[in-house]
Amino acid sequence: MLKIDDSHQSFQYKLSEKNMITLKRIFYFFKICGLATMKFDSNMAVKERLQGSWFVNSCKGKVYNAILIILLSIATYYVTAFVYDLSISSGEVGKLFDIVSYVFTTITTIVILAVFCLCQKDAVLIANNLRRTHMLIANINSQLSNEKINILRTAKIICIVNLVMLILVFITTLRQEFGIIMYYTTVYPCLFVINFTFLQYSLILQSLKQQFTILNRNFHYVLRQCIMQKNLGATGSSFQTHKVRAQSLSKLCELYASLCDLSTDLSKFYYPTMLFCVLYTFMMSTTWIYYTVEPVIVGKTKLTTFKYIHSLIFLIHHISMLIILSKSVNAVVLENKRTGEITNRGLANMQNQQTINELNFFSNYLLHKNVSFTVYGLFSLDESLLMSITGSITTYIVILLQFQSSVQ
Repeated sequence: MLKIDDSHQSFQYKLSEKNMITLKRIFYFFKICGLATMKFDSNMAVKERLQGSWFVNSCKGKVYNAILIILLSIATYYVTAFVYDLSISSGEVGKLFDIVSYVFTTITTIVILAVFCLCQKDAVLIANNLRRTHMLIANINSQLSNEKINILRTAKIICIVNLVMLILVFITTLRQEFGIIMYYTTVYPCLFVINFTFLQYSLILQSLKQQFTILNRNFHYVLRQCIMQKNLGATGSSFQTHKVRAQSLSKLCELYASLCDLSTDLSKFYYPTMLFCVLYTFMMSTTWIYYTVEPVIVGKTKLTTFKYIHSLIFLIHHISMLIILSKSVNAVVLENKRTGEITNRGLANMQNQQTINELNFFSNYLLHKNVSFTVYGLFSLDESLLMSITGSITTYIVILLQFQSSVQ
């Protein structure tokens, strides 16, 4: 991972006080969940220095995550036996599901907390690069097309959906038996960490998508200005105008390359966490579908109507986390591909040789640079993942139902 160079940039854009307060609230919320072990330098944020670092390493953050890991490990040891004796579901298969799902949920949470603890330097570098890139793009945007930056709208929608689903899950849990409520009391801290990991990744992806959108609009603006000047004919100041626009185009290309590198670093940082989170979502979705379908297929309805509702909401909650993430990934990838389309359209209508050379060089870069978000290259986190998981869940449900029938 490389630090984004911004020493040669002139800086005009400043983050509004309202957005700064929102950023701090989001940061400290994730910090409580163990998903932001770094320290937020408020003094540097107030000074609005572009070359400074808002986020720095913090030993306290590492210690906090280490304490959470120890507490979760101890809780898992004692709760596993309690889960087996509780018999939330009937039969040995159901008990096995309960134990395996609880243990894997805890392991997933521990991996997430450990990654943010051990890879703090990488997280700090990504956070600072994301902030610098955002401000550099906003700065050049204010000098060119002056497109409005409205990143909070999509973020609010994602947060509201997550909040509503968590409230529904919590409400339906309160209507269960006391023993089951106690079981979920130990599970929900892990569930919150996993859910907010999906949320954090989705919000960062939405931020990247917004930056790609602003860059594309400014690419389109600069190329359109060049084409308009060609149609109007040469003027006395045409040479100086071409020079200014060539510099603007060069800056946009540099920012695009920085944004692509940042996307790659982000994808690599979330490799281990997303591997366990996706496996967790797959396991829990399979489990809750099995709980819902098994009594109906077997012919022995053992769940009350309210328990069916609880199972359904729990299932929707887990699937919604994955849908939001895959939609966010797909949005970034599609917006990234639009850059190539804009560049090719500009080349087809350009006459200035300096601009043509710049666009040809950038076009060659686009051919070899592919922005994607995967898990160790094993699978992509875009919408194709949803189809793969759906097919796999269907297969496993059929196998489990056949196994349950043979046991009985």
